[in-house]
Amino acid sequence: MNIAPDSPEAQEFGALVLAGSGDTKRAESLMQELQKRFPFHTIVQSYWLPTTRAQIALVNQRPQQAIDILQAALPVELGEPLSTLGPPCLYPVYVRGEAYLAAGTRAVRR
Repeated sequence: MNIAPDSPEAQEFGALVLAGSGDTKRAESLMQELQKRFPFHTIVQSYWLPTTRAQIALVNQRPQQAIDILQAALPVELGEPLSTLGPPCLYPVYVRGEAYLAAGTRAVRR
């Protein structure tokens, strides 16, 4: 079953939304497809996939794992998006904040 159009934008957002709603199997399926289709796409590999993996870690109540996963997004998370129009969305920053809240951590670890 095709759950998202072929555009990377629809699949990126779809995977993140599915992960946040707890449908991790479908999120993983979309992530695998993105991984395969765009193995050298910096934004897919360093922004969307880590953010979605971190969201899955949060759903599974593993906030420290989510924080660790999001280290991969640090170099690109504040840049201009290449695959979507408009301003940066800061999804990794938001998910990291949620992870810190879930972990009960106040200090930012570097």
